[in-house]
Amino acid sequence: MTVKNIPHNIPAQNIEVYIGDGVYVTHDGFQLWLRTGDDEYAQLQRIAMEPNVFRNLMDYAKRFGTHFIGE
Repeated sequence: MTVKNIPHNIPAQNIEVYIGDGVYVTHDGFQLWLRTGDDEYAQLQRIAMEPNVFRNLMDYAKRFGTHFIGE
């Protein structure tokens, strides 16, 4: 499933979505979970991002111009 394919009438929580470049994302109700790979070790390659960490990532991306954040 891709970001564009998530139905708007169901909660996106716990739905794994491919966002590109070998990266998948899910949401557990609090954190964003990123993972890479598509093999038996994929669950070992995970990053949990709390809301403040995601905001920090967005602030970091803003430093490099609007092509990173779509504004």
